[in-house]
Amino acid sequence: MMSKLELTYRRLGITEADLRSVSVTFQKIVTGTIGEALHYFEYSKFLDEARMAIFDAAGYQGEFDDNDEGWNLPVIGYTLKVHSPVRAGELVEVTGWCHRVEGVRGWMGFTVKNLSTGKDAACGYSEHCFTDRKTMKPIAPNPDWRIFRSLRHPRDYR
Repeated sequence: MMSKLELTYRRLGITEADLRSVSVTFQKIVTGTIGEALHYFEYSKFLDEARMAIFDAAGYQGEFDDNDEGWNLPVIGYTLKVHSPVRAGELVEVTGWCHRVEGVRGWMGFTVKNLSTGKDAACGYSEHCFTDRKTMKPIAPNPDWRIFRSLRHPRDYR
């Protein structure tokens, strides 16, 4: 008997490798009072930026929360581990990727590397639920949505 994860991937016509191949990496200077360590919640902003960059790469171009396909992907939870603090004024590299889709839920992962110190600064996941944009009720992802079509016709997302 197939797991819910395997059934979801089969229905969407994707593999785990397809999903993980959708990733983005960007660099930025951390803003704030120079020398001050980032607050825990600031790392979640990196995840949101990576998430939006992934959807832009998949063809949503800033319209993700108001897409014509009638769905949303609200965040329902974060798991975050800070390994080494980042301070304002330092340069970081953020990498985000699609981690997993199972039933009506999806996960995205991210890492933050502090390029100023060379240390891994943080890693984590965000958990999401596919919902109908009008009713906000959970819905199964549709294999015809652009995000999944782009996985079946891969291009360079990095």
